[in-house]
Amino acid sequence: MRGTRWIAAATFMLLGPFLVSCSKAPSPRGGTPATDSSAEPLPPEPAKPVNRGPASIEPKPTPRPAPPIPAPDRATAVGPIHHRAEKHLPGRENPATDQPTTDHPATDNPVPAPPPTDDQLLESALGKLKKGNLAYSTPQKMTTGKTAHVVARIANDTVSVEVLKSDLPSGQNEKIETAATPISTRMKMTLKGADFDITPLSSEEQIVAGNTATQWEWDIVPKHSGKLRLHLAAVVELNGLAKDFTTVDREIPVDVDPVDAVTKFISTNWQWLIATLTALGGATWKYFSSRKEKAAA
Repeated sequence: MRGTRWIAAATFMLLGPFLVSCSKAPSPRGGTPATDSSAEPLPPEPAKPVNRGPASIEPKPTPRPAPPIPAPDRATAVGPIHHRAEKHLPGRENPATDQPTTDHPATDNPVPAPPPTDDQLLESALGKLKKGNLAYSTPQKMTTGKTAHVVARIANDTVSVEVLKSDLPSGQNEKIETAATPISTRMKMTLKGADFDITPLSSEEQIVAGNTATQWEWDIVPKHSGKLRLHLAAVVELNGLAKDFTTVDREIPVDVDPVDAVTKFISTNWQWLIATLTALGGATWKYFSSRKEKAAA
């Protein structure tokens, strides 16, 4: 029994250091020491190729597919934007605003705008005209062969309508009316009527300025009886262009004057009347001469 214990103690003394050194060495698989966790880990051993005999081939790593190339976006396609002042030409796209291009070719000189038409110039000038009033006097009825008087007056709106009407001819047979109208420095008043003989008594074009009214006058004579029409127009002239801005149409009844009718008939048919009277005189003289000869026989 004692011999057995002695043999075990001697064996431990001989094999103890070897067992301690083995416990500190790394494991065959490259792991960390089993006892001392604070020791610095050793790097893993590289993998050894598997030996499968003379015909074995070392495996090659499988190549990975290349990543897909992303489609270029607008910024990549156009290129880097250089922040510098550029002149935006007609027909070229502006990258900053992304506006669509036009069909016009790029040019250094912009295309000039077309000149305004006469109507556009006139409408623009009419919008700048001053306000005014028109007052006119016309006969209510007429008789053939008689002369009537027509008067028209224009002034700016600083002249009251009552003052404008005060100097117009007034009477039982006169009709006075007013109308608003724009005014310019130079204006025309026209009076037309195919059924009248019209004689102007003032200049057709006159200056309208200040606080006084400008007046136009005409004499009219009807050519025949019936309801005859007169046309009165205020004409605005601007930059050589004219437009009838305010117009008035008056229908005047015209009666027949008996004396005038006879006078017109004689003045128109005097040759026929002379021939008729001569023939009647000759026939009368011949009739009385034949009776006188029969009485003498």
